[in-house]
Amino acid sequence: DSSDSSDSSDSSDSSDSSDSSDSAFAFGDSESSSSFIGGTNYYVCDDGDDNDSGLSEETPFQSYEKAMATFKTMNGGDSVLFCRGGVFAAVSIRLANYNCSATAMCTIADYGDANKGRPQILANNVNGFNFEEGGNADLDGGYIVKNLTLLSSTNTESGVRFFNDVDDVILDNLHIQGFNGGVYIAGGNAPNPGSNSNSDRIVLKNSVIIDNPGQGFLGIANHLLIENNLFENNGSKTAVFNHNIYLAPPNPSHVYTGVIVRGNTLYKSTHINGQCQGVSLVAHGLIDDLLIESNLVKEDVGKVTGYCWGISVDPGYGGYEEGFHNVVIINNKVLNMGNVAIGCASCDGAIIDGNVIADSGDVLLVGISVPVRTEDAIKSKNVTITNNTVVLNSPHGKGGGVGGLNAFVIQNNKTSLPAASTVTDCISRSAANENTDISTNICSKHSEIQFIDPTTGEMVDIL
Repeated sequence: DSSDSSDSSDSSDSSDSSDSSDSAFAFGDSESSSSFIGGTNYYVCDDGDDNDSGLSEETPFQSYEKAMATFKTMNGGDSVLFCRGGVFAAVSIRLANYNCSATAMCTIADYGDANKGRPQILANNVNGFNFEEGGNADLDGGYIVKNLTLLSSTNTESGVRFFNDVDDVILDNLHIQGFNGGVYIAGGNAPNPGSNSNSDRIVLKNSVIIDNPGQGFLGIANHLLIENNLFENNGSKTAVFNHNIYLAPPNPSHVYTGVIVRGNTLYKSTHINGQCQGVSLVAHGLIDDLLIESNLVKEDVGKVTGYCWGISVDPGYGGYEEGFHNVVIINNKVLNMGNVAIGCASCDGAIIDGNVIADSGDVLLVGISVPVRTEDAIKSKNVTITNNTVVLNSPHGKGGGVGGLNAFVIQNNKTSLPAASTVTDCISRSAANENTDISTNICSKHSEIQFIDPTTGEMVDIL
């Protein structure tokens, strides 16, 4: 894989550490009101007037352009609120406000009749919201964007885009559809003093990201949280290279830290000609402390190819070293993938535990694979693969495959293969793991088995 849209003219070689914070994610763990106490609300409605004050629901601004111009100059703790039921045409505008901060956050949200639909931002050939200041990177941020629908009919640009060191942002309860990419965290220009060119402490939660042919989510930030979102039918532009979630480094020399992907549903990744042809959740680059937890990654039976993987953390580029320290992949459900369900490579310190992998068809070949592909200088070590359940229907499928230069711990995994299976060992071992003890693992065969679809709660036959 290679990132499809980093701004090549805006790249930076800075590898400075992330902006310091003693409470990463603390700002994203509690609910925030539309405005802070004492903050000013600026109202916007499509039946308003840009010549009005915007200071009350009776005197709203009318346009997106006026609203965003106000956002750029308002005080920390202030809010720009779009009326529910309103429709607004986005224009190209860079958004940065140095009055806002993690302790005085500026909000873009909704107001009005709860029975009406969320405000719609129509962004054809422009970004829905483009958080970027021009020139060299300067630190800005402290933004909340929530309860909005962002739509494009042109499959271009991004629903929300970050560039040039944007920190402390919460994206909450958004619907993003029809862009090239849903959310894009780009890199930055050369940093001015106080900046590291990278984004830090970004939260995307409770949102729906669908029908974006480039990527559902592209990029990475230090202390990034992607939680409780639906990603569906993203990445349909190019087989293999597009994804529902693509954790890709804007700055390939920077080590990104503290990334959490938790509680999301990922469905219909890279669907081309009606079939999944790309990894649904992939991570490349240099990442420390990566948690992938309690996600549902699924495809429909008969709608996958061998390029359709579930979760993979591995080197994907040429020309520079990649590697991952302290990777935790736990309690995920991965259903009906093609080829590999969960993979890791160049993973120094990895826990793969409590995942449920099932294939109702007969395509999936490997439940868990380490190393899943050619490794860079960092070789997978300190890897534990425990307490996973794998149910396959392919007669050539296996619960796991392990190899590499270092021995792993493989314990208490359960694999069930079809009665017609030609596989003699549920976990294939090679290289340094050729003699790894797998005696605590259970390998069985089935003629018929059922499992609960976690989406519908219905019993589904494996055969």
